[in-house]
Amino acid sequence: MIIIATLSIIATVMGTLALVPVVQELGTDAEGHWDDIQDPRAIESRDRAFSAIVVLPIFLIGAIVAWAFLAVTRRDVGEY
Repeated sequence: MIIIATLSIIATVMGTLALVPVVQELGTDAEGHWDDIQDPRAIESRDRAFSAIVVLPIFLIGAIVAWAFLAVTRRDVGEY
């Protein structure tokens, strides 16, 4: 169970690192597209999407750790 949890965390980190260029492009947008937009709601939605993409792996790793802990500490019926 610990090996599966460790591999899951490693896969999450590798997937996150593979998407770093996309997240960087979303956050900075080198072409300056976000500078031309006058609507503050568009900038706010961009910032919220960037924040969600950054925070999601943290919650996913937390869920993996909780799943592994619950799986390891599970008891059989009648076991005290």
